[in-house]
Amino acid sequence: MNIFRLAFLALLLSLAKSALASECGQPISVDAVIKLSGTITLSDLKAKFGEWCQGHGPVSWYKGAHGKEIWFWWEKPSQPATTDAEGMKYHVLVATEVPSDNENVQSIIWPPKFVGKEMADVYPGYRRQRKQ
Repeated sequence: MNIFRLAFLALLLSLAKSALASECGQPISVDAVIKLSGTITLSDLKAKFGEWCQGHGPVSWYKGAHGKEIWFWWEKPSQPATTDAEGMKYHVLVATEVPSDNENVQSIIWPPKFVGKEMADVYPGYRRQRKQ
């Protein structure tokens, strides 16, 4: 394999990694989340911050600062949406800041009425996972 072909393959690999990294979860700040007002839907979230990453369960997340993520917990409907458009109407109930390496530690940052409270107290069905 000649040097040009190897360099071309390396370039393609780096472009693919870059494209995958930018597909979801663009970095956002805690300050931007704190400034949200009223109720918001997943559609509003996408319009304001761009595409999110889908977590396990009813959570959409973005990269935060300093090794943290910002998770948006949304209503868990009794009947799941049958279309993307229906899903985009789900209401965001709470936002948390979460260390990337420990999802068991979540600090509520929005809405203001829940700041300082525990997730188990404000989000229906939330269960704190135990470290293993």
